[in-house]
Amino acid sequence: MTILSIKGSTTPFDFLVDIEMFISSAFFSIARKIPLLFKSETLASYVFSYLCLLSFKFLKNLTLTKNYSNKIDDIFKSLTKLPGYGINERNYVFVGHSLGGGLAKLAGFKYNLQSFSISGPGFTPLEFYIGDRKKKFDKYFKTTFIDLFPDLDIVPRVEISGGSVYSVLCEKGVFSCHQITRNLCMLGVMCNQEYLTGDLCKGVYTNKEYEEDFIKVKERKY
Repeated sequence: MTILSIKGSTTPFDFLVDIEMFISSAFFSIARKIPLLFKSETLASYVFSYLCLLSFKFLKNLTLTKNYSNKIDDIFKSLTKLPGYGINERNYVFVGHSLGGGLAKLAGFKYNLQSFSISGPGFTPLEFYIGDRKKKFDKYFKTTFIDLFPDLDIVPRVEISGGSVYSVLCEKGVFSCHQITRNLCMLGVMCNQEYLTGDLCKGVYTNKEYEEDFIKVKERKY
């Protein structure tokens, strides 16, 4: 198995891509509230995406999201040309956090591969113009992807996920609950896998913080 990890936002350009993806997801969520479109998710997905994202149709090669997507394509295609790394020779998984999570889902959709998103934004409208959804449009299934939704984190909740959704316990507020380190530590506690995450987490949080923010939160929820 080869895991391709896509980082979250760190530069000003990263945050601009976040805004592009966030707005597209927000538009689609609004469309779901319109009675006519709500009756058919397929119709809502196509009609509203087409009308609200014409800029992607005519300027998709100029958008930052397309630019980032192309960079991922270049890396992935170069990797699959190496001996023993052909797309049919290995199991590939795209993994990402926040912006990286949205891009991981988009890459997984394009190549019909598994993806795993931690706190990633929705990407439904972008499927048409960047993921080329029209060539493989499916009324019932989008792709094989997993969304990890931390409590109180609004980023992955702007659009209803079309994948498998798993919740992560968190009581520290919007920004803290979006942090990847906190979510990985909480996953270790929830899944009884602290031997995999304990050294990392106890190097970041004090013993008191670890007990209060992770151990006791799990005990209260379960």
